[in-house]
Amino acid sequence: MTAEKLEWHPGPPPSPWRDEWFIAETTDGDRVVLRALPEEYTYDFTTADATYLKAYKVKRWMRFPDSEFTEPASTRTRAMENDNG
Repeated sequence: MTAEKLEWHPGPPPSPWRDEWFIAETTDGDRVVLRALPEEYTYDFTTADATYLKAYKVKRWMRFPDSEFTEPASTRTRAMENDNG
């Protein structure tokens, strides 16, 4: 298995990453660990200690370094196509 390069992505994560725990930097400059809430909630994300956050407060996000979550093949293909121009 090859190690993936860790990088920040702008804004909140799209599905399916928003359903996993992820690292985020907020617009206030704080770093937090978040996971998406079900759609019926007023807020978009929660921390492990039940602090709630709206998506617009997420400045950027990153996967955990030891994440074993594998992105869908269609997303990997699009990302590789974008990297190759």
